Amino acid sequence: MEYLSLSLSLTLACLGNAALTAIAQNATAEALVVSVKFCISARTCDNLRHACHWSVRDPYAKTFTNPLTNWTANLLHHNTALDDASNRLVALPNVDTLYSLAVLHLSAGEVVTTMPAWEGRFYVWPFYDLYANNVCNIGTITNSTAGKYLIKCHPSDPGCVSEPERGDYAGLIYLPMVYGLTLLRIEVGNTSDTTHVVCWIQPEFSLSPIPSHGNCGAPALTKALLADNLTVSNALLYTMQLLARFAEYNPPEVSADVPHIAATLKAAGISTSAKKYTQPAHVNLTQAYSDAQAVATAVKTIPADFVSLGGGWGTPAPALSGDLHSHYDMRAFIAIQGYLQLQASRAVSPSFASPSGTLYTN
Repeated sequence: MEYLSLSLSLTLACLGNAALTAIAQNATAEALVVSVKFCISARTCDNLRHACHWSVRDPYAKTFTNPLTNWTANLLHHNTALDDASNRLVALPNVDTLYSLAVLHLSAGEVVTTMPAWEGRFYVWPFYDLYANNVCNIGTITNSTAGKYLIKCHPSDPGCVSEPERGDYAGLIYLPMVYGLTLLRIEVGNTSDTTHVVCWIQPEFSLSPIPSHGNCGAPALTKALLADNLTVSNALLYTMQLLARFAEYNPPEVSADVPHIAATLKAAGISTSAKKYTQPAHVNLTQAYSDAQAVATAVKTIPADFVSLGGGWGTPAPALSGDLHSHYDMRAFIAIQGYLQLQASRAVSPSFASPSGTLYTN
């Protein structure tokens, strides 16, 4: 990411009020770029209808009309009907796919996934951190072995391990942080096939939490944690408050980014230790939001980041799809265009730019 100009190396005590305000303003915009997917993840978990109004076309468009209002973490919630354009729980759903969603938290231990063997049917079971980085995929798309997979919090080396040392599992899934999401996708055919999948296949996919002494030491992910004492009626304020509450337990996936992100959050008014956001004097959240959107949408003008497919279509470069690492600008762009994106080796995510410059994601 091309970081917004943020001169945190200067001694703050020697700066005037104008300079301090500029630093806080830029830091706030960068914090919004970093946190947009995190906020949308919270919206996926709960029906916070006035929060997270990120969208290039309409800042207030991202309101989920059919959320999981009674979700429980570490439990796979199966959608038993095919989706259409009216569905807002899954971004841009395929009409031939049944989805199953789960909110993951490893605060009390590990989680075991059970994946059945269904030859001749396409399915992919992706796992994301709370910033929606696609860190691991299992299923027929990766020719994965059926069986049980153990989900662990492993910040130093997130991803999939197909041949673990523990022989009682087909593989290990390492999340970079204590919280995450998973969105199982199962392809179906006609109506009778949909019924077959709902009755016989979906129930065989499951999640089971198991206690562990080596947990990541964070509070359980609940609806209360996502909303209590937060200003959910103000999208931008809520985003900053949410980031303050969760940042300590959800550091950047790339460890080298930790010092910079920590300094940015501090300059933006976020105390990770107190888990509190205090808006700096003279900082304009609306302007910071506009600046953050400009950073996100600018990626489509960078040839190395956004590859032209011809005819007005383009797609993020393969290395910038799914698991974004330090590319926070592309991560924000994908968040507001097509949430919970798969890695490029698993799917292509094209966007069409109209003559006016408006992007439409397929």
